[in-house]
Amino acid sequence: MAWIRICFLLVFTLLLSACASTPTQYLSLNAQGSPLPTQPLTEKHRLLIVDHVQMPASIDRLYLTRRSGDNGMEVSGHVRWIAPLGGMTQRVLTEDLRRRLPDLTVLLAGSPVPSNTRPIHLQVQVQEFLPTSNGSVLLDADYFLLDAAGHVEYAGHFHQRIAADSTATAQAQAMSHCIAALAQEIARQLSAVQRAPTH
Repeated sequence: MAWIRICFLLVFTLLLSACASTPTQYLSLNAQGSPLPTQPLTEKHRLLIVDHVQMPASIDRLYLTRRSGDNGMEVSGHVRWIAPLGGMTQRVLTEDLRRRLPDLTVLLAGSPVPSNTRPIHLQVQVQEFLPTSNGSVLLDADYFLLDAAGHVEYAGHFHQRIAADSTATAQAQAMSHCIAALAQEIARQLSAVQRAPTH
């Protein structure tokens, strides 16, 4: 029996060594498209404030989370984001909007603004934003455009699925493209809202 115990301890030690030797891979999301010149921040310039992007607690974590089947979730032990997913998505969405709205100044929530401005606010509530088991990345979200008084001027739903292979870097890149597609949709709807006659 002693030799069985020794073999078990040897295998256990080898497994621990293999786990310890697996390096952690760090991922980030990135804005898509060419940067535009910075717009001036004046009282007459139109502002868009990107408020907090609400992300489900099940995916707003540091480690990459993948959907497994209809009801399963798989959290990677060695692939993690450089920052929490919700805050990073807000930052990248803000930059994507800047690159698609050259006539507006787009700022993160909490940025100082001139006292007499009446900014438009953007709120995003994410339902799903993760790689799936069928070889794609899914972004499903509601978004709201509000005037300076907090009245909803437009409410929209966004659903985007982009093919991605099983590597973490490819999935992160596909997620970045999903955010860019959301920014494009919001920019289009914002332009329509601003062209609409006021009563």
